[in-house]
Amino acid sequence: MKRITISIILFLLIPTIGFCMFPDTTLIKTRPLQDFIGLNPNISIEKPIGQKNSIEIDLTYRNRTWFSNGGEWNFGKFTPSTGYRILVGFRHYIGKKKAPFGFYWGTQGVVKYSMMKNIEMVGFHGDYLNTQDIKIFQIELIPVFGYQFHISKRISSEFYIGPAFWLYRRKTDKIVDSTKPNEIGVTERDYNPKGLVVTPNFAFSIGFLIK
Repeated sequence: MKRITISIILFLLIPTIGFCMFPDTTLIKTRPLQDFIGLNPNISIEKPIGQKNSIEIDLTYRNRTWFSNGGEWNFGKFTPSTGYRILVGFRHYIGKKKAPFGFYWGTQGVVKYSMMKNIEMVGFHGDYLNTQDIKIFQIELIPVFGYQFHISKRISSEFYIGPAFWLYRRKTDKIVDSTKPNEIGVTERDYNPKGLVVTPNFAFSIGFLIK
């Protein structure tokens, strides 16, 4: 019930604020892949600044997080969680079209937080290690190149790609079960094995133009 309430507030409140603050030439957008596959409701506002630049703000409530619990060739899966994603970005549009349409390059700064409970961790060969409650805090910097276009007078779409450079801190908040009895109840165990990570990034959105 709590998740549903937060989702409703997110979808109703943010567009209203965006419309009141920026009543002309504003795009209200969402990323369908996150909505319908990730089950993470999200909404963003893009506002042109001048003819060639724009700023964007994106908010996501994280019902699920992509996470690997270990093991050989285990690249992860969507795992139930609670958390958020906040994105702030700048775009510069190139070519003859005015912002917010046409080709563009830009930079995004992202902050993510996820909390997952009762995650069964396994070793390299799939043997059970323990069950953990886990918190992950992540910061990303993403240079992007993309294209935004009209589907109709009011409806838009876009896609962009770019590498995501991110740092994260994983905190084992509590070990609730383990093959080693002395581990049960251990809290505040920090784990950051990789430092800076670089991953590919792709996004697709659908928008509504307020003009």
